[in-house]
Order: sequence, then structure tokens, then C-alpha cells
Amino acid sequence: MSKYKTSSDSWQMKIQEKLKIPFPFAWLTIAFAFFLLGYALVWLYPQPNNVIHLFALKAVLIAAIANAVVFFEKRIDELADLLPELLHEDAQKSEQWLKKWYSIIFWSRKNIVTGFILGVIVTVVSIEAARSIFSNIQMQIYSLVLDFAIGFLGGSMLWTMLAIAGLMRSLGRDVNIKLSIFDSTTSALRAASSILWKIAIIAALIYVTGVLMNIICSVKTDNNMLVVEAVFGLLIILYFIIPQFNIHRKLLSLKRGKLKTLVNQIDKMFDSVTDAPTADNINQLKELFHLQAVLNGKSSWSFGSSELLILLGTVFVPLLVSMMDWLFKRLHL
Repeated sequence: MSKYKTSSDSWQMKIQEKLKIPFPFAWLTIAFAFFLLGYALVWLYPQPNNVIHLFALKAVLIAAIANAVVFFEKRIDELADLLPELLHEDAQKSEQWLKKWYSIIFWSRKNIVTGFILGVIVTVVSIEAARSIFSNIQMQIYSLVLDFAIGFLGGSMLWTMLAIAGLMRSLGRDVNIKLSIFDSTTSALRAASSILWKIAIIAALIYVTGVLMNIICSVKTDNNMLVVEAVFGLLIILYFIIPQFNIHRKLLSLKRGKLKTLVNQIDKMFDSVTDAPTADNINQLKELFHLQAVLNGKSSWSFGSSELLILLGTVFVPLLVSMMDWLFKRLHL
């Protein structure tokens, strides 16, 4: 727990602590209980074998989504401990800024409201599928209960993710940050960016689970579903990039300013070499050109290309598999 906190924030974390089971096993235990209840219902009301697989995957989603929020809270606590290295503000303002965002991310009623709304939406959308898969009303109701739980937890996770994105966007706007175009991969700024990357990766893995669930359970994939999957995949990528545009603009401005200063020095040194082409002047000019090359090679983004490529692969490889599955079914292969 961060030194800026005295208690847990997310209700998912509070439930984990009430159960006194360490991360990630508390929510895995809850999900396993959901699965066992579904298994008992299948035993009482015999269903096709793939129903067990469906209940297992829904239980996995419940555990994954809830544990994701717990994971997000741990990452925000890490960010909180980076504040002295990251922010160019006094301790009091940094603490007030952080408490405001903790309140928005975890304490806001909108967290619960978003979960409830998405839970209702997922339940309503799933009614027709439940009727087509299950032959009796008891199984249909239980399946919809699981769908509501997935939607409710997913809505809470969605609010948490969006609020964390807002926190990242406020860096350099609401509070000043310490910037250097020569930041290493271990700097506080890169560490803050990596938190957003970890959150995006977790969201991508949950997205992958949902895509694979459709394939494994032989859910009919149509054009609309493919579009929805592609849109969600794109949103995950944009989630990682857009909140960091503000930092990118500041880094780019800093880089241009340093390059402008360096170019002016090169111009003056070039004139000196033209007037007096001594070995010392020529070496100084070469060193300035070397510095220009180094500076040009520095990224104006707070993340590396490898992080973006990993995220792209995580999102679009399963989407490609889903598209191939759709194509094979259309061609009856």
C-alpha cells in the first residue's frame, strides 16, 4: 500500500481483504464458487457438454475482471510513490492532486453506477442467447446472473480505466512534471507510462478471453460481431496512446527547443571552421553533429516501440483468429 494511503480504495480490494485470501486467489475462489453452482445446476438439469465450458469461461472472466481492478489499484499506489520524482510541485499540492484522483477513480458513485448500467446492458443483450442455449428457465436465469456479474464488474473496471486515463492526461496540465528528453527507461516518467501500458495489456487479455470464448463455445460470428471486436481492440490501443499525447507534446516541444539551440551552435561553429579550419574547430563541429544525431534519435513519447508492438499483437492476433473462424464458417471449411 502506498505511503499516501491509510486504507484500500476499490471495493474489489476490500472484498479480497475481507476474505483474507491474497491476490489473486480471493476472486478466483469467488469465481470457482460461481462455477460449482453452475455445475450443480447442470447436474440437476442435464445440458450439452459445452455449457460447462461456457460457465467455466464466464467464471474466469469474473475473476479476471475483478482481479484486474485490484491490480490497477496496486499500480496506482506505485505511481503515488513516484510523485516526488515525477512531479515538479510541493508535497502538499502533489498530495491534494493524488487524493482528488483517488476519489475520482475509486470512491466515486459513478464507479458503481457504470457497473450497474453495463450489467443491465449485458444481461439484456444476453437474453436471446440464453434462451437459445439453455432448455429450462433455471439455467437461463443463472446464465443471466453470471452475465450481469460480468457486466457489473466490467463497468466498474471500465470506469476505473477511464479515470486512470484522466489521471495520466492531467500530468503536465493540472500539475507540473519533471521532463527530460534524455530520460532513461527507468525514469519516473517511463514508470508512469508503463503503468498505463500494464493496464492496457490486462484489458487486452480480458478482451482476448472474450473473443476466444465466442470461438470455443461456437457462438455464431457475424459481421456485426467482427465490427464490435475490431472497435474494442482499437479502443484499447487508443486508450494507451491518447492519454499520453499531452506528455508527448511537452517532450516534443522540449526536443525541438534543444535542437534549435544546438543548430544555432552548429551554425556558429561552422562559420568558425570556414574562417579558420583548424583541427580543433573541425573536431568541435563533429562533436556538435554527433550530439545532433543523438538528440534526433531520442523519442518524444514516454513509451517505447516494443511496448506498442506487444499491445498491437495482443489485440489483433486473436481478432485475426476470429476473422479466420468467421471466414471458414462462411466457406463451410
